[in-house]
Formats: sequence, C-alpha cells, structure tokens
Amino acid sequence: MGYVSRFIFVLPLILSISIRPHQVIAKNATAPGDLISKTCQNAVNEELCVQTLRADPNSKQADASGLAKIAIKLALANATAISDQVKKLLATTTGHYEKTRLTDCNENYATAIDQLEDSLAAINSNGINDATTWVQAAMTDSETCEDGFEEEPGHKSMLSDKSTLFQQLCGNALAILNTLPH
Repeated sequence: MGYVSRFIFVLPLILSISIRPHQVIAKNATAPGDLISKTCQNAVNEELCVQTLRADPNSKQADASGLAKIAIKLALANATAISDQVKKLLATTTGHYEKTRLTDCNENYATAIDQLEDSLAAINSNGINDATTWVQAAMTDSETCEDGFEEEPGHKSMLSDKSTLFQQLCGNALAILNTLPH
C-alpha cells in the first residue's frame, strides 16, 4: 500500500509539471497570431490585414500599437513604390492628358508619403487621433489621383490596381488604429 499512496501523491505532481510547460508554450506560441487576428477582425480586408502583418517578422513581438506602426509602414512602402512608378511613367509618357494626371499623382503620393510618416510620429507620441487623421488624408490623396484619370471619358488610370492595394493597406491601418485607446 505504501507504493500506491506514493503513486497517488506523485502522479498529480508529475502531471502538473508535464502539462503546464506545454500549455504555456502553446499559449505563448499562438499569442502573436491571436493578437493579429483580433486586431484585424474589423478591417475591411481582414485576410490582407492578417497576411501582411504575419509576414512582417516584427509582428511576433508587437503589441497593438506596434501592429498599427507595421500596418502604416506597409502602406508607406506601397505609397513609395507607387511614387517611384509614377516618376518612371512621367519620364516615358508623351501624351499631354496622361502627363498632367501623372504630375498630379506624383504630388498626391508625395503628400501621402509625408502624411504616413506624420502618422508614425503621431503614434510614437500617443496621438492616435492625429495618426488616424493623417492616414485618412493619405487615402484621400490616392483617391484624388485616381479621380483625375476618371475626369476624361475613355481614360483609365495606369495605377488603379496599385492604388486599390494602397487603399486597402491604409484601411487596415485605420482599423488597427481604431482598436487603440484614443
């Protein structure tokens, strides 16, 4: 009987030691993904939000504010790529209409880049409302670029697919900003 009573005493101790570390590891392993999923759940394009945040290695240690910064940096990188494309198109485009629209887009995206940089600075100083305003303004600049192409029937923007992605990335950033305390 001595063995049985020792076994009954030691068994719960062994089980508690062997189960707890696994539970802690599992909980910690899924925590970043859970935060990303939770943070992106109100995004218009939730799938894009989750995919882009998970693809960034800094998201693993990020809190919600850090995820907002990552989302804004993704939009900023996209705006910079569009700006670079606009500059290349300006160098090769000869049509007056297209050149005029691209010149406007060049200015719009330069402003959007500044606004996204301002939004990052605002987050760093806990100005979530300001960051939100700057991201919304950047989206408006992109929309203004696209609207310029639509003024003339039969003309289509050369940037529409990239502008759509930019709008989605900014929308994701806004959804994340809205989860932060204002």
